[in-house]
Amino acid sequence: MKKTTFSSAAFATLFLTIVGVDNAYALPSFARQTGLSCTMCHAGGQFPALTEMGRQFKLGGYTMGGGETKMPLPLAAMIQVDMSSTKNGSNATAAASANGVNENNKINFPQMSVFYGGKIYDNFGAFVQITYDSSDLPKDLTTRRIAADNTDIRYGNNTTLLDNSLIYGASLNNNPTVQDIYASTPAWGFPWATPSISAGIPGPMIEGLGGNVIGMNAYGLYADTLYAEFGGYQDSYNRNDILKNLTFNGGPIGLQSGNDGVLNGTAPYLRLALQHTSGDNFFMIGGYGSKMNIKQAGTNQLDEYTDVALDGEYQYIADTHSLTLTARNTWEKQTLNGSYDGVNANLHQSLSVFSAMAAYTFDSKYGVNLGYNQATGSGYVSSQDSSAYLIEAAYTPIESVRIVLQGMIFTKLNGQTGSAASDNNTITLGAWLMF
Repeated sequence: MKKTTFSSAAFATLFLTIVGVDNAYALPSFARQTGLSCTMCHAGGQFPALTEMGRQFKLGGYTMGGGETKMPLPLAAMIQVDMSSTKNGSNATAAASANGVNENNKINFPQMSVFYGGKIYDNFGAFVQITYDSSDLPKDLTTRRIAADNTDIRYGNNTTLLDNSLIYGASLNNNPTVQDIYASTPAWGFPWATPSISAGIPGPMIEGLGGNVIGMNAYGLYADTLYAEFGGYQDSYNRNDILKNLTFNGGPIGLQSGNDGVLNGTAPYLRLALQHTSGDNFFMIGGYGSKMNIKQAGTNQLDEYTDVALDGEYQYIADTHSLTLTARNTWEKQTLNGSYDGVNANLHQSLSVFSAMAAYTFDSKYGVNLGYNQATGSGYVSSQDSSAYLIEAAYTPIESVRIVLQGMIFTKLNGQTGSAASDNNTITLGAWLMF
């Protein structure tokens, strides 16, 4: 079989750029509804990081008008294409290679999504993403699935309280932090796209619930300063008997748990943040947290996870320059009454995960993004200590296409350093196409 090289991947990316679509936006249906370009809502085109306009649009329930569209429904679509090369191809991609997909130095289409994005009626709007995910799945398609991806259906309104503005509303969603308006949270945080074959940094439980839960959050932004959310999440797979029995090409359709167990009862969620805008500068500091009980198969004991995170964001947007800085640290305490066996897991474990990003864009076309992720574990049977740098160059020739060259550099992976970590270094050439 002829081996695909980076030159052929570059040609494929260029071809897709040329034939992709005419001028569209991220998300195109939002642009058609509002009449605004993507740079009005996304910092220099740094999708999905939001500007002040983008945050206001989301808080208002995706209902802002002003544009024109001939489409009967606010629909959009996205295709991702990439090719990755990692030194440790035999190990990092062993499971994928066995299935014949996402092999080293091979062009992949990791995700294809359809969106409903925009106003539903009056003060109700939605961001609903349905994704066909081909990552790490067999060639015969029997387990490739169409799943409910990031989903946020909300009501938004505004009033005056004590002579100050109050934007308030409620969100029905399937991923803690997907309803959030800041780029520092897991659902919208950097990296915005990851290689199909790369190794990964350990993460807290709250970052792994996306698509497996359903929750309701009430939110409010008071005096353009204090932002708050509160609500709760329940496991979606056990509570959707119709959806869990549906199949596509012999495999289950989404809303199924991706964890070893299922969320038991309601996991409360709280979010607080202080924000301030001064000229071209935006500042935010805040935190969020949840307590989750996970029921493992074959036991009545519950694994208890308590996650608390602190996060912050700085944004500068002026003329042709856009800069976004974010950071967050999540502390997780685990009491594994269900998983504890003294061999694979201890009763008490803890995890600390730090993520930071600096994204700069010039003229809404040329971008350089830097990221750092670090995980430190305590009480684990095997080490979770890992760290990696991400370096990314992005080019947006038109608003509907983003081309990215990304390098992922591991300095430590599961406690190992040297070649055991660096052999997992990955370089990826990819593109997003929106229409």
